[in-house]
Amino acid sequence: TDNGKARITFEVDSVLKYNSVNKLDVVMVIDNSDSMWGDKMEQVIHDAAELTESVLSDPANKIALITFNSEATVLSGLTNDKNTLLNYIRNIGVINNTNYYQGLLKAEEVLEGYHKQENRDLVMLFLTDGYPNEETPNEIGQYQTLKAAYPCMVINGIQYEMGDKILQPIINISD
Repeated sequence: TDNGKARITFEVDSVLKYNSVNKLDVVMVIDNSDSMWGDKMEQVIHDAAELTESVLSDPANKIALITFNSEATVLSGLTNDKNTLLNYIRNIGVINNTNYYQGLLKAEEVLEGYHKQENRDLVMLFLTDGYPNEETPNEIGQYQTLKAAYPCMVINGIQYEMGDKILQPIINISD
């Protein structure tokens, strides 16, 4: 993509692996800022829909759906209503800038009052392609707040096209 540099793109299918004995509560936080336009958003929509189909093949599992750009929106709290979630996912559009902080705030809102049950795992999937460019570095403190409030939650950052350099500063500072 530049003198002495090349971009390599891999098409990778992945499967969320979890303890099949436990049920899942998944919070999907999806970047729908302008930088996600085109192929990236199409891939995110495809991946999120596929994940929803897979996770909700067990009706005891639940998914919450949040989108974020300059602001964040809770499209759905934790539910097992696959058709509603798929409808929301397939209609995600792109707008504005990238604000991790707002997405993480909405995740905290969705989880308010959440109590971990012995036979359930709590997972957050944070899907993005770019650096936050609004309300930074507030996302670091909000990430730490979520980890402190929900130590049982596994937070996975999924980065489209940017390698691990986007989310690594948050994870390094807060661990």
